[in-house]
Amino acid sequence: VPDTRTIADLVQLRKTISSEIDALEKVEASYYLKCDERIEAEQEFQRTTEALRQAKINADSALMAEKRARQALKAAQELVGSTRAALDDQNAVFSETEAEFLQSVEEAEKLGHALERRQERVRKALRRKEEAMLRG
Repeated sequence: VPDTRTIADLVQLRKTISSEIDALEKVEASYYLKCDERIEAEQEFQRTTEALRQAKINADSALMAEKRARQALKAAQELVGSTRAALDDQNAVFSETEAEFLQSVEEAEKLGHALERRQERVRKALRRKEEAMLRG
């Protein structure tokens, strides 16, 4: 087969190959750039996925903490109510005891005065008897 290619054909073929190689290099560069972008996007997606997972865990923990806090508040309110009731009961007992004590003190003072008067009468009566015996 005789080679009928001309120099112009060879030059044209070389330009075509060079332009194909340049185009291939551009496509490859674009592809590798997109691969790098995809890797970065995947890493960012993984980071945000983990952040979302952690945020959900934190939200669940916060809800549980709120539930426990509400239960503790309810228990504290019940405790306050029962201690107030106990205080009211103790105040009532104290008032009764105080009234009984004051009445007891008053009765003791009255009995003390009555005792003093009776002792004085008995002393006077004994003195009179003694004087009568001495006189007589």
